[in-house]
Amino acid sequence: MTEDHLHKRGQIKAQIEGVFEEGTIRFTKQYIEASTEYSRPVRYEGKLSADGQSINGTWDLPDDSGTFIMKRSN
Repeated sequence: MTEDHLHKRGQIKAQIEGVFEEGTIRFTKQYIEASTEYSRPVRYEGKLSADGQSINGTWDLPDDSGTFIMKRSN
């Protein structure tokens, strides 16, 4: 996958590995050829909505965490 780089212009690449079981998704995102601010893997866990259109959850780093929402595009 690719995403916008937070600290400079352009995008950064990452690899994702995980599982989806019984409405719960768990995956780890590891940045590829990343600078030090992107060197640690990010762990995610979320639940699929009842209508199957979104996943809400949390992400974790050793010293930071937050929430995320993934929405199905039409």
